[in-house]
Amino acid sequence: MLLDIGLPKVAGWDVIQKMKEVSSAIKIIVSSGYLDPDFRAKLHQTGVKHFLDKPYSTDAVVETLQAVLEESDSSNYPD
Repeated sequence: MLLDIGLPKVAGWDVIQKMKEVSSAIKIIVSSGYLDPDFRAKLHQTGVKHFLDKPYSTDAVVETLQAVLEESDSSNYPD
């Protein structure tokens, strides 16, 4: 899931918590213009491993999505 953390009507943190309840295995990419370092660490502790800092390019989105997909593929095929 690609999520802008600064949502207008629902806090991005609440969306992440709900999605983790639905599926603990969900991969989340957080996008933001600025993330406080402590909040970024909190997100990382909940399993968010990928971040896109605004402004970002199309290439950055594609590269991040590829990284997430590659992680998912490698976790399905243990050594």
